[in-house]
Amino acid sequence: LINTLSSSAMQHKKQWQGKTYEEDQVTVLKNPQEPLYGEISLELEEDLIIGDENEFPFYNRGIHADVDSHGNIFILDIEKCCVFSFNKEGKYINSFGKRGQGPGEFERPLFLYLDPEDLIYVNEIYEIDVFNSAGEYIRSIKSQDFIAYQFRVTLNGNIFAERPSFSSTNKTKDFILYDSVGNLIKKVDSFPSKRQPRIPGIEIQTLI
Repeated sequence: LINTLSSSAMQHKKQWQGKTYEEDQVTVLKNPQEPLYGEISLELEEDLIIGDENEFPFYNRGIHADVDSHGNIFILDIEKCCVFSFNKEGKYINSFGKRGQGPGEFERPLFLYLDPEDLIYVNEIYEIDVFNSAGEYIRSIKSQDFIAYQFRVTLNGNIFAERPSFSSTNKTKDFILYDSVGNLIKKVDSFPSKRQPRIPGIEIQTLI
């Protein structure tokens, strides 16, 4: 269930009524007792229900979701090793994938991504499986170098991925560029464990 929020906060901009002063070489901010905008009330409006809560109880399992160019919603159910698809009104379309080691099957799916052509990518530790928009298996990209938790696909089919890297003294997050069959092209950048940005969004398609 996805909800939208509406707020009854005042439209006119108000100025802060508090005070600022120095005390023992420390700057102190003192707010008034009355909130700047008074009491704010929120109203929840139902925006979209995806599937049926009895048939698709996604709320208590690990999932990852993406949307295609037509507004259809694809949800990877990590526990069931299956991808469910729904239309933009939240109505069930179909499902594909299952637990196993064969083509189009998953042992430990991690992440789901749709490229600009609406191809569906689902990755495991050392493998990414590719499906068409109907959920039909196309191919697998395999590499012992993967260990990629999130990734994007560039306009020329290369894969830009996050990869954790460990050593006896250091832990980093590396951003790696692979070709369309899983061969390493180059390490783009690396960040220490205390500074780990998330992988960029769709803009990466035009950058690499």
